[in-house]
Amino acid sequence: MVPQQARDLSNILNGTFIHGDFGNQPIGVVFTDSRKVYEAENALFIAIKGPYYNGHHFIQHCYTLGIRKFLVSEAVPNLPEDAVCLRVDNTTVALQQWATYARQQFKDTVIGITGSNGKTMVKEWLAAMLEDELPVCKSPKSYNSQVGVPLSVLPLNANHALGIFEAGISKPGEMAVLQQIIQPKIGIFTHLGSAHDDGFSDRQEKLREKLLLFKAAKTLICPFDIFNAYRPEFEASLPDTEIVTVGQEVAADYSVNIVPQENHSQIVFRTPEEEIFEVPFSDASSNRNITLALAVYMHLNLPKKNLQHRLNLLRAIPMRQEFCRTKNDTVIINDSYSLDWESLQLSLDFLEKQAGERQRTLILSDFPQMNATQSLYRRLQELCTQRNIDHFIGVGPEMNRLQPVRQGVYFRDTDSCLRQLEDLDTKHQAILVKGARKFQLERVFRSLQTQHHRTVLEVNLSAMVRNFNTLKYKLQPGVQTMVMVKAAAYGGGTVEVANMLEKHGADSIGVAYVQEGIALRQSGISKPILVLNPSAEEYPSLFTYQLTPTVYQENTLHELEAMAKHRQEQIAVHLKLDTGMNRLGFDMMQLLSAGEKIKQWPHVRITGIYSHFAAADDAQFDVFSKEQLELFIQASSDLETILGYETTKHIANTAAILRFPNSHLNMVRMGIGLYGHNPTEEKTKLELALTLKTRLSQIRTIAPGASVGYGRKFVATETTKIGTLPIGYADGLPRNSAVGNYKVWLPNLGYAPVLGHVCMDMCMVDLTGMDAKVGDSAIIFGENHGIEELANANQTIPYEILSRISERVKRVYYED
Repeated sequence: MVPQQARDLSNILNGTFIHGDFGNQPIGVVFTDSRKVYEAENALFIAIKGPYYNGHHFIQHCYTLGIRKFLVSEAVPNLPEDAVCLRVDNTTVALQQWATYARQQFKDTVIGITGSNGKTMVKEWLAAMLEDELPVCKSPKSYNSQVGVPLSVLPLNANHALGIFEAGISKPGEMAVLQQIIQPKIGIFTHLGSAHDDGFSDRQEKLREKLLLFKAAKTLICPFDIFNAYRPEFEASLPDTEIVTVGQEVAADYSVNIVPQENHSQIVFRTPEEEIFEVPFSDASSNRNITLALAVYMHLNLPKKNLQHRLNLLRAIPMRQEFCRTKNDTVIINDSYSLDWESLQLSLDFLEKQAGERQRTLILSDFPQMNATQSLYRRLQELCTQRNIDHFIGVGPEMNRLQPVRQGVYFRDTDSCLRQLEDLDTKHQAILVKGARKFQLERVFRSLQTQHHRTVLEVNLSAMVRNFNTLKYKLQPGVQTMVMVKAAAYGGGTVEVANMLEKHGADSIGVAYVQEGIALRQSGISKPILVLNPSAEEYPSLFTYQLTPTVYQENTLHELEAMAKHRQEQIAVHLKLDTGMNRLGFDMMQLLSAGEKIKQWPHVRITGIYSHFAAADDAQFDVFSKEQLELFIQASSDLETILGYETTKHIANTAAILRFPNSHLNMVRMGIGLYGHNPTEEKTKLELALTLKTRLSQIRTIAPGASVGYGRKFVATETTKIGTLPIGYADGLPRNSAVGNYKVWLPNLGYAPVLGHVCMDMCMVDLTGMDAKVGDSAIIFGENHGIEELANANQTIPYEILSRISERVKRVYYED
C-alpha cells in the first residue's frame, strides 16, 4: 500500500489534471507495468517513458483491466469519461518526487545499501534477522534502479519501524537521485568490483558515485579492506559520516574471526565482549556478507536472545522466484525466503506467468509477526479471488486460527503440512510456495519435487527477456519477432521460455514438431505457432490446435487443401524456399507453381514465406549470404504478385539480426541469441541465460602413479586431490571434455580441470591446492565460464551442447 498522502498527488507533484479529477479518492497501489496489474480498485498506473518503450501505449489496456487513474506526461486520446489523468512533465521524475515525499514523512531509521554485488543478499539476510524485532519495509527482489527504488520506498509508512533499501547504478548522475529518495541514516557498502565498470572513467569515479548515497548518513558500515584501499575517497566523500569497518583485520572496528567448517562457519566478533555466531554456510562471499549484516544488527543494539535461531534459518543464497516442473505436469514455484504483502504480489505475478491452464495453488505461511495485522489476513480471501487461486493451503498458528480463505486447508506448522502432502492431489497444478523464513517452506518445495538429481540447469528467464529486448532494439519499427523454442528451447524448456517471451511481446513462436506446438497451446500460449517440420499423420492436430505448418513440397499442399475442405475450415501455412541451404524447401520455380495453385484454392492461405541463411555468422561467406537474401526477396515478391496479397517474410536468424539489417524484412527469427550466445564477431553483449551446475559428491587424494577413470587416460605424476561430480555424458557433458582440457568453475575457489574421460553419470576434477569441500558448487558453464569454452573443448558448437542436456537434469527457472 502507498502512503495515505497519495490522494494529494497533484499538489505533491505540481501536476495538472487533463482528464477528470482524483477528488478525495485514495490511491492504494501503483503500477508501472500493465502486465503486472493484479488490482484495479484505487490503483494508479504511471506511464513511464524510456528510450525503447512508452507506457502511454498501454493506458487503454489498463483501462480494460479496471484502472481509472493515470499519471501521464502526454495527452491520451479517446479515454472514457470516468478515467482520470494527472499530467506531469516527466513521469519517472514524478515517481521519484513522490517517493521522496513519502520518505520525508517517515521519521524512523532507514538503511541504504549499495555495492558492486551482495546488495540483495545483505538486505534479505538483515531483514530476516530483524523480522521478529521490528516491522520492516524493504526493497522487493532486486528493485534498485531509478524506477525500482521509488517503487520500493512508496509503501514506507508509520506502521514500519525501519526501512531497508538497496540502490544500484550503472553511470554517473544516477546515485544523486536515489540518495534523495532513500536518505539513509545508516549505510552499508558491500563490495567494489568490476560490475558496470564500463559506465565510469575508472574504479575511483565509480566508488565516489556510489558513496553519494551516504552523504547525509550518520553511519556507514563497510568492509575494512575496501575502506583501507580507498581511504582518501571515503574520507573526502563522507567527512561528517562515522565509518565503521568490518573485517578479519585487527584494525577493523568490528574485527572478526571466521572459522569455516564443511557446511557452516563460526564467526567471532571481537567487541569488548566476544560475540560468537554460527552461520549455515562456509564460502567466503557469504561470510563476508553476513558479517556486514551482523554488524548492522549489533549497531542497532537489538536483542540477541533469538538471533542465533534466526541465523540458523538463513540460506547461503537468498531464494529467487524459482520453479521446476514435475513428471505429473505440475509446476512448483519456490519463493520461501521472505514474506510481505508486496513480495507476495510479485510472486503471484510469477505464478500467473507460468500457470497456463493449470489450476493455481497457493501455499502460504503466517506473515512475520512484526508486520502482520488482522486486516492483512482479511484481505487474503479477496486476493485469492482476484488472482484466480483454486486451492489455498495455510501454514502457521495464525493461519490455523483465523482460517482467512474459505475452502482452504490449514496446518499449525510446517511439519504437519509435510505429513499431509502425500494425501493432496497436485496433478496438473501450478503451486506457489511462499513463506516467512522461520517456517522453512523450502522443505515443502523439496517434498513436492519428483526429481532430486544434484545436477541442475538454472534458467534465468529475466536474462532471456533482456536478450530478447536487446535483439528487438536492432529492428526497425513494425518488424515482428518469432522466438524459436524448438529442441526444448535449446535445453531451457519449451513451455516455460515461450510463456515468458509471449508475455514480453514476442509476436509468434517457432517449434520443430507438432507435439511441441500442442504443449504450448495446452499451456495457454495464444500467439501464432509455426511448426517447422510437421508430419502427415499429425495434420489433424494442426487444425485442432490452430498451428501453422511449414510446407516445402507440393503434395503437402494438396493434402492440406483436401483436409481443410473436408473440415470446412481454412488453414494458414508458411512456404519454405530453399535459397542455398539445400536441406528442405521449394526451389524458385516450384514455389511460383505452388503459388498459382494455391491462388485457386479457398481453404489454404499463404500467410508467410521464409528461408534459412547457411552462414550468416561467418564473414567469409557474406557474398553467398547476400545472394541468398537477393534470391529470397525476388522470390517473395514474385509469389506475392501471383497471390495478390502480402505475406510475412522471414529469413534473418540471430546472426543476421546482428549483421544484416536489410535482411530483417517484416519478421525475424530469434534463436540462440535468446539464450545468451552471440554467434558473430559483432559486439552486441548478450547474457548467458543458462547455467549448468552440480555439487561435489566426494573428495579423495591419490598417489603418484594412480589413474583416474575408464581407460586410465589420466595418471597422476604427483600427489593429487580429486573430486567427483555427479554429472556425465548421460546428462549432456561430452565424454571428451577432459581431452579438450576443459575446466569447471568452483565459485570463490577457481578452475578445476576435468581428469580422464567423462563417465556416463560422473566425472572427476583436479582440486589440488583448493580448499574445496563436499557439497561445494561446481559450474559446468555459466557465470565466469561461457558455454563457448565447453563447445570449443569438444570441437562442436553451443547449439549442440545445449540441446544435449538430458531430461534427467532438473530445470530450475527463476527471475532475477
